Amino acid sequence: MKDSQLDSKKIIFLYLSNPIGDNSSFKSGFIKVLHEARVLTGRDLNTGKKNIDAHDENESWLGVTGYMILLDQIGKCFKPKDRIIKEKRSIIKALKYFSTLDDNKIDVVYALRCAFAHDFSLFNFNDDSRFCHRFLISTEKGQPLITLPNNKWTGQYDIDQNDDITIINITLICDLIEGIYSKLLELARADELEITLRKGIKEFTFRYGLRLKK
Repeated sequence: MKDSQLDSKKIIFLYLSNPIGDNSSFKSGFIKVLHEARVLTGRDLNTGKKNIDAHDENESWLGVTGYMILLDQIGKCFKPKDRIIKEKRSIIKALKYFSTLDDNKIDVVYALRCAFAHDFSLFNFNDDSRFCHRFLISTEKGQPLITLPNNKWTGQYDIDQNDDITIINITLICDLIEGIYSKLLELARADELEITLRKGIKEFTFRYGLRLKK
């Protein structure tokens, strides 16, 4: 297959929406993670909307982590054709390209991903103070996506105070990433999405396709 513009458009859209090709044993890794994240967070498998009978207070951290893994993959694989930013961290890159969050909130989402994925905890210490956060998780309706503290957490685990806690609504984090997914589909349909991997389509399909035994 030639690495042509037409092929890119077709493959990207198939990857974001359906298994690639006719062989049912060859699945899109993106859709695999998306479906599992939706299951764990009590969302409709087809729409990504929260099920009416799902309890927010039982929001799965693993499900939220699955959504943030998608951000990692998005930042590594895609960019809008008409934009380019200089950023090494794939999650930050994805949020800058495909969301309207400001830089401070983007840094918070990145820090939460590190806390969940690396340590499954509510603390993320980093030499860069932008990513140092002590988290309180919320699923309360009406609670904003992110509430920043009055004072920055300094990395001390033996001091318990209330003015250095970053509150983050993980239900809205999932909604945010579902919105990014919708944006990707929109850009893919319009042929405005570009594969950024060094080896292009060949690396994309080989690296992120899952060959599953029947």
